[in-house]
Amino acid sequence: MPSRSWQFRIDDIVEAINKIERYTHGIDFASWQNDEKTVDAVIRNLEVIGEASSHLERPALILEKTQTQCYAWALIPNHFHLLLRTGATPLSNVMRRLMTGYAVCQE
Repeated sequence: MPSRSWQFRIDDIVEAINKIERYTHGIDFASWQNDEKTVDAVIRNLEVIGEASSHLERPALILEKTQTQCYAWALIPNHFHLLLRTGATPLSNVMRRLMTGYAVCQE
């Protein structure tokens, strides 16, 4: 099964953060600690964040290797926006590397 793209990984992180905020809104630490279901839900979403973030190394390496600075990004459900400043590597090469790195041949 092909790996999910880094854009979806960031979506997963943002969604998990939003869930944690919803689950813990309006309760103090002691109340949270005594609510087994909320503790389990928060821990599960922290695991999601950890798993998703472990897959973000590749885009960071590409930006570093190509001496490209990423100032901002926006993830929209069907596309994304990047604010980049390229170094010696042309923008088309940077984007091609970012967009094609997860292609996997399945037999």
